[in-house]
Amino acid sequence: MYSLKSKLKNISVKDLIFFFLAATFFLLPIRTAFPLISIGCAIAVCLFSGKLFELKFLFKKKWFVPVILFVLLPWIGLAYSKDLSLGIDYALKTKYWIAVFLTAGFACNEKQIEIMIKVFWISLFIGSILSFLQYMGLLGIPKTRFLGFGLVYTVSSMYILIGLLTVSYYFRVVTDWKKKCILMILLMAFLFYLTILRGRNGYFVLILVSPLIMHNLTFKIHFSFKLLFLFVLIGSLSLSPVVKLRVKTTINQLKRIETIKEGQIDPLFIRPFMYHSALKLIFQNPILGVGTGSLKYYTERKGHAVDHPHNNILYMGVSFGIVGIISCLWLFWTMLKISWVNRGSPAGYFVFSICIVIFLGGVFDTLIINSGTSLLLPMGYGLLNHLDA
Repeated sequence: MYSLKSKLKNISVKDLIFFFLAATFFLLPIRTAFPLISIGCAIAVCLFSGKLFELKFLFKKKWFVPVILFVLLPWIGLAYSKDLSLGIDYALKTKYWIAVFLTAGFACNEKQIEIMIKVFWISLFIGSILSFLQYMGLLGIPKTRFLGFGLVYTVSSMYILIGLLTVSYYFRVVTDWKKKCILMILLMAFLFYLTILRGRNGYFVLILVSPLIMHNLTFKIHFSFKLLFLFVLIGSLSLSPVVKLRVKTTINQLKRIETIKEGQIDPLFIRPFMYHSALKLIFQNPILGVGTGSLKYYTERKGHAVDHPHNNILYMGVSFGIVGIISCLWLFWTMLKISWVNRGSPAGYFVFSICIVIFLGGVFDTLIINSGTSLLLPMGYGLLNHLDA
């Protein structure tokens, strides 16, 4: 008991902040509220200890400059917003970018970053086991009707894909076959988890990143075999009844040519209306957009209110015009460029995975304002401080 008390007394502020950071990564795949509480604790410790003010040097970092514009735009957009209530809600989501200071300042070494990666895996693995038991009818499904921990499948799918990419990276770099077997179990569990969720965006991104996963898994194998394994990986999706049903639904929706061409209001296939409305407003207001959260005001007048266009680039474009689009692309390009150069390290590949999954997933969802991924993005972005820029 005395030893435990002694250890607790000797915990440094940095160690405590890191504990909450690791806890946040563990809690992200579980529910939205839990990681927000954890990161809030980390911010509180950082603020009251005075450590936050020691991170002023980050403002001088070149990689940090895109963050400033990205965070300021939603607040500037309130000045001409047509829906201040929704606009303020979106602007307040920029508070998650405080997390960039924490991962930049306190995830200080490779060991700590690996801990964050692995607790993220553990959470996903527990979720995959729960989803299996729920799918087999051995465990009750959460009230949200989403398998696993009950987190919305659009976000869960993105976390799983980041897990798949990072696990495949470790499979490539480790030499111990026992570790490789454990990693393969994780990979199969994550893949199963993804295929029983109803997230079509997850299937879409998996197809796009599958060459990277397959390269990592078959890095010493001839190119022709890589292609064969790639087709097997993608083909494994078709074994899931859930995937089959979602694909069938999508094919039927894509047959509605007039809905797609004209952007007609169709409650069962609303995305064409979202995209048409957003693009039209961008062309009408190309410089500064229509303001934060204003898409709902304009679409409501057309007969169907839409909060956001389910696309990162369209959201930035319709809200803040060409400036918003440049800001978004600049942020992701900076993250991609630095992480790609450092993809040989666990930290580099983790940041790379977060970057491409949120960017590609942003084609069919506005992940930069989703409470889960909009927290994961700045946490990943902050890790750039530990990479060679």
